[in-house]
Amino acid sequence: MKTAFPLLFLLLSGSCFAQTVCTNNVDQNGNVCTNFTTLGHSYNPDQTYFAIDSEDGVAGSGNVQPHQPYNHIWISIPYDPLKIQGLIPSYGDNSTSMIGDITSSVLVNQTASSYTVIQTFANIVDDVYTWSGTFTVTYTRQGYVSCGGRAHRSCPIYRTGPGVGVLSAVHN
Repeated sequence: MKTAFPLLFLLLSGSCFAQTVCTNNVDQNGNVCTNFTTLGHSYNPDQTYFAIDSEDGVAGSGNVQPHQPYNHIWISIPYDPLKIQGLIPSYGDNSTSMIGDITSSVLVNQTASSYTVIQTFANIVDDVYTWSGTFTVTYTRQGYVSCGGRAHRSCPIYRTGPGVGVLSAVHN
């Protein structure tokens, strides 16, 4: 029984954290979707966002900015597939920005020197479509800096690896 429980937990957790697969702007459920990648960066207290490197394999610029204290995530993508496919008006601009509610943040693959965060989120767009998705990024410890104080503590500095995200729009 001791080996059955961890195996059962592993199987259940794999299905709970399964990510949407998006190919040619259509997910496995037939919904409009898009993939994006972000660049990694070294620790910088002034940089609280991830720069979008590409969307659906095409170079583009945008940002992904998690707001942990408020449980929101702000995403700006260069090509909104809803606009490109004519499902919502573009008014001459195919980019879009959205603020989503982070519904969960899960740490996986945690070791002494790195960890991966999978965030899931949802947002309402135009009262016609509901966007949802995931954003996954790995953090690797680079070293330590002094945190100050009487105890002369040290705090870890992390480098973020490239991130991967997927957005899927469901018609309400």
